[in-house]
Amino acid sequence: LSFKILARRKLSYHLVQTYLASTFYIIITCLCFLLPSRMVEARIGISMTTLLTLTSMFASVRESTPIASYVKAIDIWMVGCIFFVFLT
Repeated sequence: LSFKILARRKLSYHLVQTYLASTFYIIITCLCFLLPSRMVEARIGISMTTLLTLTSMFASVRESTPIASYVKAIDIWMVGCIFFVFLT
């Protein structure tokens, strides 16, 4: 007597909604360096908007993932994205 359990995860939701979107936000933030240096207000505005959007996205991701006592890879990704935008 034997049986086999096949468990699969659907990764497409987080790939599109989280990883791809946050990567685009980082690219947009890096493109701020292409603006002339005299446009400080525009650079700060774009960076702050991106930072707030990523923070909101991180809160949404934390709500939608199961509660666990350990740090998940998606948490590390989102904190890294927020940190990178903050450094920019």
